[in-house]
Amino acid sequence: VIAQALRLDPGLVGVAIAAIAAAVWFSRTAMVRWNNFWATEYDLGILDQLVYNTAHGRWLESSTTSYNFFGQHMQPILVVWAAAYRLFDAGPQFLIISQAVAAAAAAPVLYLAMRRFGMGRGLSVVVALTYLLNPYLHRALNYDFHPEATLVLPAFGAAWAIAAKRYWLAGGLALSAILFREDAVFVTLAQAAVLWWYGGR
Repeated sequence: VIAQALRLDPGLVGVAIAAIAAAVWFSRTAMVRWNNFWATEYDLGILDQLVYNTAHGRWLESSTTSYNFFGQHMQPILVVWAAAYRLFDAGPQFLIISQAVAAAAAAPVLYLAMRRFGMGRGLSVVVALTYLLNPYLHRALNYDFHPEATLVLPAFGAAWAIAAKRYWLAGGLALSAILFREDAVFVTLAQAAVLWWYGGR
């Protein structure tokens, strides 16, 4: 199977291996922070409580504010994590590990998007690895949990769909950005511009 995959696209295989290693590293780093009591109230404690409360029928309630969390940040995607809390009795470790895995999983998607846009294999690998090595990504992942850190996965997926001329999928993934945070609308608008440029309407 590995040999067949290498014949198909060795660049993708290399990026996928790097992404798996990154997911392990990001998760391990997050758990070291957790196990050594370096996790913070701002914002892991707040978001954990919000997700837990939502999972148990107290929609986006927080003991740190007197108003619903949507009055501070519009992040409907939190309901997805709330479902995991409800169904699987997940906790804050799930938040930080799922964030690490989603961020790392975006690298192969970015590689595929670059290839679809006509970039060479070697340069596409460099772009994907540059993303994984980006210190801003590491800083975001080391700052406990924020749903918008996982936005890269649907954003890169939308880029691939634009290049593949799958415009309905591209539009859906681009619009999903607004579920992650209110200011992510600028990601949606940027992708809409690229979609228009490539002939999507």
